[in-house]
Amino acid sequence: MVSTYTLAMAGFAVVVIVLCLLVIVPPSSVRLAFQSFERRTGTPPAVMAVASVFALVLLTLGIAGSNTAGEFGVVDGLLSVAGALGPLGVVVGLTGRTMRKRLSAASDCSTGNPDTGVVAVDGALRAVDGTFDIPDTDGGVLSCAYALQKDRGFGSRPAWVTIAEGERTRPLALDDGSGELRVDEDGVSIHSGQLSRRSYSVSLPESEPVPDEVAAFLAMIGVESPDRPSADHRLRLRPLNPGNTVTVVGEYGRVTKAGDAFWGVSDGDGPAYLFPGDLDSVRSRLARRSTWLIGGGTAFTLVGVGYVATLFVP
Repeated sequence: MVSTYTLAMAGFAVVVIVLCLLVIVPPSSVRLAFQSFERRTGTPPAVMAVASVFALVLLTLGIAGSNTAGEFGVVDGLLSVAGALGPLGVVVGLTGRTMRKRLSAASDCSTGNPDTGVVAVDGALRAVDGTFDIPDTDGGVLSCAYALQKDRGFGSRPAWVTIAEGERTRPLALDDGSGELRVDEDGVSIHSGQLSRRSYSVSLPESEPVPDEVAAFLAMIGVESPDRPSADHRLRLRPLNPGNTVTVVGEYGRVTKAGDAFWGVSDGDGPAYLFPGDLDSVRSRLARRSTWLIGGGTAFTLVGVGYVATLFVP
């Protein structure tokens, strides 16, 4: 039987671990990380927070139970961590299933002749009202997710902490050859990281002046430039360029905004998504990703819960 003292000490150990991590990764960066994770996967921060609390509770019970049965060793740690990671994989996988349901309910159509209601279309990106420039890229882009990160590691091992992140998008349209279809950039959730690894980093070494194009980009998005940084920084960018093939899922209808009105795809009565890639590849990758995350996450959770249960059941 696990004593109250042992359980309290296990909880104290987990709190110490969390506090040590917060020394390296401050709460503001944790919040930004949740926001960035939501942008990449569509998982709400509140859901991730609940899954994280469950993971910490499971880890606490694993430490307490193993110390009562003997000594907390490597195997105990691996099984506890596996159980802690499982719920995170499940919630991300379930979010992907929500996207798949929206995609399944949509009518496939061409950009030049869309149906009224929920539609799924793919085509090449086209600019509607110009593009904007980003560092180390020839030509303008239509959308770019960004993250300014600072190295808070020790010694030669970097530990990149996000200090500013977000996304900038210009008005855009799709064209599969049959005509352009306008997309409401404010109503569509752009998941440039959900199914794509199209990203790169710009290094900003310690004590060196920030390149002019990086400083100009940071000024454009309203982020303070580190000037001559006191530590290594990097700017991570994930752009979408004119001509890139993307898939849009949403409701086609009349969109009215301040100073602009058009027929196009927006969120309407449900979520709207934009993914890199053609429609068939998006369907297959979403299905594969969701299946692996839910299956693997469930297996990890059962392993962790089962392991903890064996420690507490006589």
